[in-house]
Amino acid sequence: RDRSPSRGLGDVYKRQPVAWPFTAGWLPRVNINAAGSYFSLIDSTAQRLYVAEFGGPLRVYDTTTGNLTLTLPLVVRSLALAPDGTLYATTLPETPPVGGRLHIFEPDAWPAARVLPYPCTPTPYTCTVSELQEGPDGRLYVADPEGQFVHIFDGQTAQLLHTLDIGFGPLNYLELALHDTTLYVGATQPNGGVPFVAVYDVAELVPTQLDTFAHATWGLHVSPDGRYLYSSQPEESVQY
Repeated sequence: RDRSPSRGLGDVYKRQPVAWPFTAGWLPRVNINAAGSYFSLIDSTAQRLYVAEFGGPLRVYDTTTGNLTLTLPLVVRSLALAPDGTLYATTLPETPPVGGRLHIFEPDAWPAARVLPYPCTPTPYTCTVSELQEGPDGRLYVADPEGQFVHIFDGQTAQLLHTLDIGFGPLNYLELALHDTTLYVGATQPNGGVPFVAVYDVAELVPTQLDTFAHATWGLHVSPDGRYLYSSQPEESVQY
């Protein structure tokens, strides 16, 4: 404010900055009714929004118009998008011990999908895939639902190539994030241990551990340039 004696009181208040609500300049461009959804994934290059619904199909929307463009009859457990636009969708298991399914939607074949079996134990819970990332040479990194291993599969055949033991007993949940050849594995609450994030080099088939640090995470994300690692928790978000 300018409080110089040469100016009147009216001038003082005229020169005050005006505080506007953060949302004042933000207007919704598209509204999508997705009340039954439990997570979504956006492909900005293809201008598609994927919305998974509880016990329902996977719906695909055009992000420029908000229009529903496709409905896929899949009860999806998780979604992952590779850098080249390939979409990976895992479905809930069929009647045990048949196992789960991995649906691979490649950009040049959209919306057709390759369907690969996901090997698992007869227990329905352990058939589900909650975290999946695509790494070098098309290798797929899948967090074991019981939270002790990261399984590495061939993305073309679903052949199990290697199992990475993260070094603790069964955990509650694993989070995966991958950039180039660096894989981050976050564990929430190891039984009898300290929550942690481990860092691996996955340039070769057998990962090499680079670092580990104590930190509990409910979600891991890497910035597009690989410079920052973001960890989300119920009451905070941490940037490394």
